[in-house]
Amino acid sequence: MTRLLAHDKGFGVITIMGMEGIGKTTLAKLIFNNKAVVDHFPFRVWTSTTACSTLSDFHQILVDMMEQLMNYKMRVTRDAWVSIEDMQKLKAFLIDNRSLIVMDDASNFFSWHDLFTMLGDTSNGTRMIRITREMGHGASNPKTRSDFHLHRLRANDQSWALFTHALKVSVPPELQELKEKIVRRCEGLPLLIVKLAEALSHKDATIEEWSSALQQLCHDQEKVWSNILCRIYTDLSFYMRRCLFSLTLFPQDLDIPSRRLIALWVAEDLVQTEGKNGAPEDVAESCLHLLIAFGMVQVTKKKLNGNVKTIHLPNALRQYWLSQATTLRDHIYTRSELFLGNEMIRRVRI
Repeated sequence: MTRLLAHDKGFGVITIMGMEGIGKTTLAKLIFNNKAVVDHFPFRVWTSTTACSTLSDFHQILVDMMEQLMNYKMRVTRDAWVSIEDMQKLKAFLIDNRSLIVMDDASNFFSWHDLFTMLGDTSNGTRMIRITREMGHGASNPKTRSDFHLHRLRANDQSWALFTHALKVSVPPELQELKEKIVRRCEGLPLLIVKLAEALSHKDATIEEWSSALQQLCHDQEKVWSNILCRIYTDLSFYMRRCLFSLTLFPQDLDIPSRRLIALWVAEDLVQTEGKNGAPEDVAESCLHLLIAFGMVQVTKKKLNGNVKTIHLPNALRQYWLSQATTLRDHIYTRSELFLGNEMIRRVRI
């Protein structure tokens, strides 16, 4: 909110990044409808770029913007083109009127250059919020100031707070014992937390009913976490994949102290320090924060100063990953490390 309402007159972009189901669109909607934002931006537009893969799709988005911003009434077909005159009208409107533009699901939007050509000349405080699943997916432009907000998995206390907030009934004292199971099963993902709370709001408040609903949640997890697994090869370096894979060697429900994990990575020489500034411990800590930002590791506890105290590899990701362990292992360990004796020594030492 502070960055969005800043007095800087130049055009600026705030990108909300994070995995599917982590609450990016929910956050953007809260901001979009906030009274301070409504008062600050006389004109606001929300458009989705989910299916924007062709030039005609891009023109349809421009029409959507004109309809919402300028009460532009012309409807075009998917094969129609917005005229140059109409694009000039839209550009002139944006130059003259401070606006907020939300581009939802901007992961595959291909025409940022064309859009920034239109918006880059504005000097009235116009802002854009981009919502994307792609980490580090930024559209660069010399005239544009870009900020990034990483939406991360919730910690255990945050997960429980969200669960009780979304629950339409009070939690009976006898069901408090399920608290740890609930936060563990949802694993910091707001989509699953809210979905479980809504399901339990219509169940009898018994341990049997709630335990059954928890079991059903397993089926909803597979699709979400499998998408994260697919990104391991596209978003992570070889060394980060090795660091992430090492978490599968810890017991399933263990909260892993970050200090010990960083020391392990350094001792096992899992992090790449060549060509990087800082001590190996600093490089390992940066690697951990990247894995957290990517939604592949959950922070379960924080220290009083806000630093990470313990982390956890989401169980759904862990199980899906280990089900393909042979293939993944071949991608992560070197040929010499795949020798049975070396691998057993590594596991025993860890």
